Amino acid sequence: MAKIRSQYVCQSCGYTTVKWLGRCTECSEYGTLIEEILASSKPAGSLSTTASPTPIN
Repeated sequence: MAKIRSQYVCQSCGYTTVKWLGRCTECSEYGTLIEEILASSKPAGSLSTTASPTPIN
């Protein structure tokens, strides 16, 4: 299962942060940070399914 992560992006200047702030630290506008969900394509620590097994002799 993919880990769901989010970031907050300022709609005025494009500044990004990992936690919500009431005011953008870059452009000092209030209430402009909007949450965006980022889903990783491959979960951390998963095995690759493209490798084929090799027999042990």
